[in-house]
Amino acid sequence: MIIERMQHYVFPVTTVNPAGSIQEGLNLQTDDDAPFRLYGIAVWTNNVAGGAFDGQMSLRFMRPDGRLIQRIFTPANSLAPGNSYAGTPTPTGANPNQALISPITPNIIFPPQSVITVDLQTLNPATKTPSAVIVFVGTKIYKPGDIWQPTYPEKWTARPYTNSLIVPNVTITSGPILNQPFIVEKDADFVFQMGAYADSDSTTGGLPMSLADLGFRMRDAFGKGYSNDYVPIALLFPFMNAALPGFVYPEIYVPASQLLLFDFKYLWT
Repeated sequence: MIIERMQHYVFPVTTVNPAGSIQEGLNLQTDDDAPFRLYGIAVWTNNVAGGAFDGQMSLRFMRPDGRLIQRIFTPANSLAPGNSYAGTPTPTGANPNQALISPITPNIIFPPQSVITVDLQTLNPATKTPSAVIVFVGTKIYKPGDIWQPTYPEKWTARPYTNSLIVPNVTITSGPILNQPFIVEKDADFVFQMGAYADSDSTTGGLPMSLADLGFRMRDAFGKGYSNDYVPIALLFPFMNAALPGFVYPEIYVPASQLLLFDFKYLWT
């Protein structure tokens, strides 16, 4: 028997290089507590930073044994089309309201404390960093008892329920907002299966979708994170009018009166 727990490994693209340049052997190390099962990849790009999008950045990465998962560089927009922050938000503007995941099949198992090696090709250099974040989407695989992971009781009755976390004053200038508790009511357990967000930012005249470039980190009640860094909010919490919600896999079972903790920070300013 195994326990799987949602995990995002975030790799920020923090270098700016001339068009046509290739950076090889950029490393992202996984944690030492559990194997990582990779089932998807998303590339969230910053158009405001000069446009590492629309085929202007390509990438490839390696399996844990050093073999490339693809022979040639793949443009970011081919890998996950639509994943970019498109500048000043407007109700009818070009902002995507959901980040998409490109599936990796068959899944790839990275042992504990292994390395995901990334190669990048710059097709049109960005003017700011980070110009993009690459998110490796998957699960950590634990033995029972190794991690906090409550589950359903033997007998239970379920009903649909929408819960929320309200975070005031999330602005670029406010800096990170840490340790925001999402507390489950005391009358029943709660299963976190999907998410969405809505906002109204006074700096944009109350227009929606002003948090498209917001990042979040989520942790359990014991402080154990579900990611190594800030994840684009549109990956798990797309805007309310998105075609689909953001799906949590595996779902997170939170007992009554227990909590999850959230940190928020803008990915770029």
